Amino acid sequence: MSKLVNALFNLREIDELCMNENWFSMQKPVFKLLAVFIFLIMVSTVPKYGLSQMLYFTIFPIVILIASGLPVKPFIRKMVLPSFLAIGIGLINPFLDVNQFYLTRQIVISAGWISFFTLWLKSLVCVGMTLLLVATTEIDAIGDGLLQMKVPKLFVSIFVMTYRMIVVLVDELERGLTAYLLRSNGKVALNFSNWGSFVGQWFIRTADRGERLHHAMLLRGFEETVIHETKPFQSMDVVKLMVFILALMSIRILL
Repeated sequence: MSKLVNALFNLREIDELCMNENWFSMQKPVFKLLAVFIFLIMVSTVPKYGLSQMLYFTIFPIVILIASGLPVKPFIRKMVLPSFLAIGIGLINPFLDVNQFYLTRQIVISAGWISFFTLWLKSLVCVGMTLLLVATTEIDAIGDGLLQMKVPKLFVSIFVMTYRMIVVLVDELERGLTAYLLRSNGKVALNFSNWGSFVGQWFIRTADRGERLHHAMLLRGFEETVIHETKPFQSMDVVKLMVFILALMSIRILL
């Protein structure tokens, strides 16, 4: 059961991380969204041989992770799959790119290995920063930040409600698997012959619970949006964002 729930990104664990107060979680949601968005743009523009620049960019997620006091093990576990995907995509580079790269006058390596490690670091850094944003910002706060970035309210409502319905889907999956395993006479896996009925009942139970949640929202005065702006962007946030952008541009241009 736990492996299947973890395959669905273990949203409950991420929600629990969002509840912890730390330095990064106390920043304004719009500041974090803009900072991560600009960071991803800067990283994506690094040339394929910019390995030295990527080493400097790697410092940012590591410093934020240490300063926020978040557990390291969940992040490593969630970055294993993106790491292998990046390795699978970039491993062909050393065979396609036959140019030579001089580390020193005596040491020469294939430029394909430089582009491979650059691509690998790009994927890890981008996934790491995104995970840090999600693990330190509740979904409502992300919606608040999107509204301040002038994203349409309808889109923000769809985004937030989709996330909440995925949580409901995972919760119903866990409840159904728990009920099945308690009645399976010691079996530790779902029998293949029961997959069809289990999946059908899973979606029926999820749709029924979602309908009840929607009725409860309507009874509480739900209109067109579930998020309202609560934390406005202030002058200090602008200063912090500018300092962050200057640091990124220094690495991108000067190094």
